[in-house]
Amino acid sequence: MKIPLSFHMKKDPRALLASIPNEVRQTHSNVRALQILVQERKAALLVRIQTTQSTPTDDPFRASNQLPCMLALVRDIGFEYADAKAVMELAENSDAFKTAAAQIDPLLAAIKEIDAAEEDRRQEDARIKAELNEARAAAKKTALASVEDHPAVVAVKQKLQAFLAKF
Repeated sequence: MKIPLSFHMKKDPRALLASIPNEVRQTHSNVRALQILVQERKAALLVRIQTTQSTPTDDPFRASNQLPCMLALVRDIGFEYADAKAVMELAENSDAFKTAAAQIDPLLAAIKEIDAAEEDRRQEDARIKAELNEARAAAKKTALASVEDHPAVVAVKQKLQAFLAKF
């Protein structure tokens, strides 16, 4: 059985995360944002590479026909990707980010684990409550089905029949 990271921590990781200095937190967030930006730029660039078409020619497999289109693509978004990647790599390799990541990443992992466990508990609670509601509904149905056979109901019915028989 895997022991959760939160088990090893003396304090709630959320409290520990909140105590991290702002500049450390900001460094971590900014580099993570750069990583997302680079991935988005890379995806956009790859889509453009796959979908950019040249003008029709006699030889559609000649690479030189694509040179103007690829040059335009590099000018449009290639430099943006390369610049973002260079800044990201510079930031990732900085001591400030390495220190921030060493402090923050384990806390974020522990929080994610705690959140997942809490969600599992919430879903189990909801499932059990739904099961309880179903059991109650079945019990009510059974109770209503047998209500006419209850001795008190039978006695009052007989009393009513006797009363109506007088008229």
